[in-house]
Amino acid sequence: MEIITGVERRRRWRIDNKLRIVAEAQSQGAIVSHVARRHHISRGLLSNWRQQVRRGALTDGTCLRVGADVGLAALRRIITAVRR
Repeated sequence: MEIITGVERRRRWRIDNKLRIVAEAQSQGAIVSHVARRHHISRGLLSNWRQQVRRGALTDGTCLRVGADVGLAALRRIITAVRR
């Protein structure tokens, strides 16, 4: 039994942690409800994360969108700056 005595705030999950938990849930022989319980999250939240991974909406990286008028040299400078 858990007794909450104060105001419980919503946790913020880092993308790499979400991906690690989803990978654990998708591993051979894993039981989703057990993985969720181990990480103190609901099965519904884990299911949402799994759907986001399948749709490609939950990725651990950077997405750059540039117009067609951006030259190759400028694009290289942008990518170099983002990787730092």
